[in-house]
Amino acid sequence: MHFRTSVDERGMALLLVVAVIGVLSVALLAFNKRTESAMGRAYYFQDQVQLQALAESGIAIGLALLHRDRIEGEYDTLVEPWSLIGDRELGGLFGEGDLRVGIADLSGRLPINRLAPLGTADALVDSEAFRRVLFRLLAGGEFAVADESEARVVVDSLTDWLDGNDDPLPYGAENSYYLGLERPRPARNGPVEFLEELLQVRGITEEVLYGTDEKKGLAEYITIYGNGRININTAPALLLQALAPGISEEDVNIIDEFRRNEDSAPLLTTAEWYRSVVGWPRDVVIAPSLIGSQSSFFEIESTARYRTRTLKMTARLGRSAEEMAVYLRSME
Repeated sequence: MHFRTSVDERGMALLLVVAVIGVLSVALLAFNKRTESAMGRAYYFQDQVQLQALAESGIAIGLALLHRDRIEGEYDTLVEPWSLIGDRELGGLFGEGDLRVGIADLSGRLPINRLAPLGTADALVDSEAFRRVLFRLLAGGEFAVADESEARVVVDSLTDWLDGNDDPLPYGAENSYYLGLERPRPARNGPVEFLEELLQVRGITEEVLYGTDEKKGLAEYITIYGNGRININTAPALLLQALAPGISEEDVNIIDEFRRNEDSAPLLTTAEWYRSVVGWPRDVVIAPSLIGSQSSFFEIESTARYRTRTLKMTARLGRSAEEMAVYLRSME
């Protein structure tokens, strides 16, 4: 009888030990999971800090280049350090990670807010000339615009969206159109503040604004910033071709090759340089009110990569002879 009790006690003790070990194992597994989770969060935070530091460094590099350019030069071209920075991989400067910085000259794009006079300060801006440029750009077949009629709808509707009156242009739209939509909205009747706003304008679809696999996006050729001049030294080739009637793709290739040659840089001080380039048609003249050789608005895009993650940071800024000011910063 005593022997049975001893066996039972030993069996019970064994069960208790197994149970305790089981409980401890579960607790240990839970602890390990919490530890792994905490370490994962720590690594994520570390990577995020590293990514953001890299991206911020890219913005700082861009600002430094544009600041130096402001001090050293009175005109802006595609052969200057700020424009060529996109060809370099900068990650090696920081030991770990990859970094790319690109600087776009927004003054080389079509300033859409100049399609309509915005007050007495715009008295010298030829709004009609800018509208003709936009029409030629859209009607060239590179965008998701079916024909010239659709191009005129976009141009007139955008002009009506900007101007301060409620009288629609022949192909345009004012409040009488917008307030009758299923989701009514008033026309802005003032300058556009964000490019995304253009999707509210009659005739401007996502395909027109951002492009498709087959068609270009208008957003790459226009800007909401601008002082009334398009920098002919930095404007995209497609926009160059739209600056005046009669400019062919071959003509654009001639002046594009010229302005990208470092030896030509000293000749790009004024916007009239294109007329002296060998091969340019003498009877084609771009309206002087449309073009310039200086830039005042830029966009810096800094893309950082660390381990398996990527962070893109963007800054838009204005630059004058006296100062530089960042208007907008975003991160994605």
